[in-house]
Amino acid sequence: MDEAAHDAVTARLPGEFTVVVVGIRLNRWWRLDHWLWARRAMRGLMRDLASDPASGLLGSTEWSGTRFLTVVQYWRSFEDLVRWSRVPKGAHRTVWTEYTRRLAAAGTVGIWHETYVVGPGRYETVYTNMPPTGLGRIAPREAAIKRLGTAVGRMRATLDPTEPS
Repeated sequence: MDEAAHDAVTARLPGEFTVVVVGIRLNRWWRLDHWLWARRAMRGLMRDLASDPASGLLGSTEWSGTRFLTVVQYWRSFEDLVRWSRVPKGAHRTVWTEYTRRLAAAGTVGIWHETYVVGPGRYETVYTNMPPTGLGRIAPREAAIKRLGTAVGRMRATLDPTEPS
Protein backbone atom coordinates (compact mmCIF):
# COMPACT_ATOMS: atom_id res chain seq x y z
CA MET A 1 0.00 0.00 0.00
CA ASP A 2 1.36 3.41 -0.93
CA GLU A 3 1.96 5.78 1.94
CA ALA A 4 -0.32 8.83 2.15
CA ALA A 5 1.40 12.16 1.58
CA HIS A 6 0.51 14.48 4.46
CA ASP A 7 1.26 17.75 2.69
CA ALA A 8 -0.71 18.83 -0.38
CA VAL A 9 0.85 17.79 -3.69
CA THR A 10 -0.09 18.30 -7.31
CA ALA A 11 0.69 16.35 -10.48
CA ARG A 12 1.28 17.61 -14.01
CA LEU A 13 1.85 15.87 -17.35
CA PRO A 14 3.48 17.76 -20.19
CA GLY A 15 1.36 18.20 -23.31
CA GLU A 16 -1.91 16.53 -24.17
CA PHE A 17 -3.15 13.18 -22.81
CA THR A 18 -6.37 11.15 -22.86
CA VAL A 19 -8.51 10.00 -19.96
CA VAL A 20 -10.95 7.09 -20.30
CA VAL A 21 -13.50 6.24 -17.64
CA VAL A 22 -14.92 2.77 -18.27
CA GLY A 23 -17.20 0.70 -16.15
CA ILE A 24 -19.45 -2.30 -15.83
CA ARG A 25 -22.61 -2.62 -13.75
CA LEU A 26 -24.57 -5.66 -12.62
CA ASN A 27 -28.21 -5.06 -13.59
CA ARG A 28 -29.68 -8.40 -12.50
CA TRP A 29 -28.24 -9.71 -9.24
CA TRP A 30 -29.37 -13.28 -9.88
CA ARG A 31 -26.98 -13.49 -12.88
CA LEU A 32 -23.80 -13.54 -10.86
CA ASP A 33 -22.28 -15.82 -13.51
CA HIS A 34 -22.54 -12.96 -16.03
CA TRP A 35 -21.18 -10.49 -13.48
CA LEU A 36 -18.18 -12.68 -12.68
CA TRP A 37 -17.44 -13.18 -16.38
CA ALA A 38 -17.55 -9.40 -17.00
CA ARG A 39 -15.31 -8.58 -14.01
CA ARG A 40 -12.76 -11.22 -15.07
CA ALA A 41 -12.85 -9.89 -18.64
CA MET A 42 -12.30 -6.28 -17.50
CA ARG A 43 -9.43 -7.26 -15.26
CA GLY A 44 -7.96 -9.37 -18.06
CA LEU A 45 -8.01 -6.34 -20.36
CA MET A 46 -6.20 -4.31 -17.71
CA ARG A 47 -3.56 -7.04 -17.30
CA ASP A 48 -3.11 -7.12 -21.09
CA LEU A 49 -2.57 -3.37 -21.16
CA ALA A 50 -0.20 -3.38 -18.20
CA SER A 51 1.95 -6.02 -19.90
CA ASP A 52 2.36 -3.90 -23.06
CA PRO A 53 4.13 -0.57 -22.44
CA ALA A 54 3.90 0.21 -26.17
CA SER A 55 0.08 0.32 -25.94
CA GLY A 56 0.19 3.93 -24.76
CA LEU A 57 -1.54 3.34 -21.44
CA LEU A 58 0.23 5.47 -18.82
CA GLY A 59 -1.61 4.02 -15.84
CA SER A 60 -4.99 3.34 -14.32
CA THR A 61 -6.99 3.28 -11.11
CA GLU A 62 -9.85 0.91 -10.29
CA TRP A 63 -12.84 1.22 -7.95
CA SER A 64 -15.36 -1.52 -7.34
CA GLY A 65 -18.45 -2.26 -5.32
CA THR A 66 -21.13 -4.90 -5.09
CA ARG A 67 -22.70 -3.98 -8.45
CA PHE A 68 -20.03 -1.96 -10.27
CA LEU A 69 -16.44 -1.84 -11.41
CA THR A 70 -15.02 1.45 -12.68
CA VAL A 71 -11.57 2.02 -14.16
CA VAL A 72 -10.00 5.40 -14.91
CA GLN A 73 -7.25 5.08 -17.52
CA TYR A 74 -4.64 7.65 -18.55
CA TRP A 75 -3.38 7.33 -22.12
CA ARG A 76 -0.49 8.99 -23.94
CA SER A 77 -2.92 9.90 -26.75
CA PHE A 78 -6.38 9.27 -28.17
CA GLU A 79 -4.72 7.65 -31.18
CA ASP A 80 -2.99 5.10 -28.93
CA LEU A 81 -6.32 4.22 -27.32
CA VAL A 82 -8.02 3.74 -30.69
CA ARG A 83 -5.11 1.72 -32.09
CA TRP A 84 -5.15 -0.64 -29.07
CA SER A 85 -8.94 -1.09 -29.13
CA ARG A 86 -9.05 -1.94 -32.84
CA VAL A 87 -6.40 -4.67 -33.07
CA PRO A 88 -8.36 -7.37 -34.98
CA LYS A 89 -7.48 -10.31 -32.71
CA GLY A 90 -6.45 -8.17 -29.74
CA ALA A 91 -7.74 -8.45 -26.19
CA HIS A 92 -10.26 -5.61 -26.47
CA ARG A 93 -11.82 -6.82 -29.71
CA THR A 94 -11.98 -10.38 -28.39
CA VAL A 95 -13.68 -9.38 -25.11
CA TRP A 96 -16.09 -7.00 -26.85
CA THR A 97 -17.12 -9.70 -29.34
CA GLU A 98 -17.64 -12.21 -26.53
CA TYR A 99 -19.62 -9.71 -24.42
CA THR A 100 -21.87 -8.98 -27.42
CA ARG A 101 -22.38 -12.69 -28.05
CA ARG A 102 -22.93 -13.78 -24.43
CA LEU A 103 -24.31 -10.89 -22.40
CA ALA A 104 -25.44 -7.81 -24.32
CA ALA A 105 -28.92 -9.02 -25.32
CA ALA A 106 -29.65 -10.34 -21.81
CA GLY A 107 -29.12 -6.89 -20.27
CA THR A 108 -27.65 -8.44 -17.13
CA VAL A 109 -24.41 -6.46 -17.24
CA GLY A 110 -24.14 -2.93 -18.57
CA ILE A 111 -20.99 -1.35 -19.97
CA TRP A 112 -20.21 2.33 -20.32
CA HIS A 113 -17.23 4.53 -21.10
CA GLU A 114 -16.33 8.19 -21.50
CA THR A 115 -13.22 9.53 -23.22
CA TYR A 116 -11.68 12.95 -22.67
CA VAL A 117 -8.72 14.52 -24.44
CA VAL A 118 -7.03 16.82 -21.94
CA GLY A 119 -4.65 19.60 -22.83
CA PRO A 120 -2.46 22.05 -20.97
CA GLY A 121 -4.45 24.58 -18.97
CA ARG A 122 -7.48 22.25 -18.90
CA TYR A 123 -6.91 20.37 -15.63
CA GLU A 124 -5.50 20.74 -12.15
CA THR A 125 -4.92 18.27 -9.35
CA VAL A 126 -4.42 18.30 -5.61
CA TYR A 127 -3.96 15.45 -3.15
CA THR A 128 -3.84 15.93 0.64
CA ASN A 129 -3.47 13.04 3.08
CA MET A 130 -3.70 10.68 0.10
CA PRO A 131 -1.41 8.05 -1.37
CA PRO A 132 -0.67 8.55 -5.07
CA THR A 133 -4.11 8.41 -6.72
CA GLY A 134 -5.48 9.12 -10.21
CA LEU A 135 -3.16 11.29 -12.27
CA GLY A 136 -0.93 11.51 -9.21
CA ARG A 137 0.00 7.83 -9.70
CA ILE A 138 1.50 8.38 -13.14
CA ALA A 139 2.62 12.03 -13.34
CA PRO A 140 5.43 13.70 -11.45
CA ARG A 141 4.19 15.14 -8.15
CA GLU A 142 5.35 18.28 -6.41
CA ALA A 143 4.37 20.32 -3.38
CA ALA A 144 1.17 22.31 -3.85
CA ILE A 145 2.58 25.49 -2.36
CA LYS A 146 3.10 29.07 -3.58
CA ARG A 147 1.65 29.33 -7.09
CA LEU A 148 0.55 25.68 -6.95
CA GLY A 149 -1.37 26.26 -3.71
CA THR A 150 -4.61 27.24 -5.49
CA ALA A 151 -6.74 25.62 -8.19
CA VAL A 152 -6.25 28.67 -10.45
CA GLY A 153 -2.49 28.53 -9.96
CA ARG A 154 -2.36 24.81 -10.68
CA MET A 155 -4.51 25.25 -13.78
CA ARG A 156 -2.17 27.95 -15.09
CA ALA A 157 0.86 25.81 -14.25
CA THR A 158 -0.32 23.05 -16.59
CA LEU A 159 0.03 25.54 -19.44
CA ASP A 160 3.76 25.80 -18.79
CA PRO A 161 5.04 22.95 -16.62
CA THR A 162 8.61 24.23 -16.95
CA GLU A 163 7.80 27.56 -15.30
CA PRO A 164 9.08 27.60 -11.70
CA SER A 165 6.49 27.27 -8.97
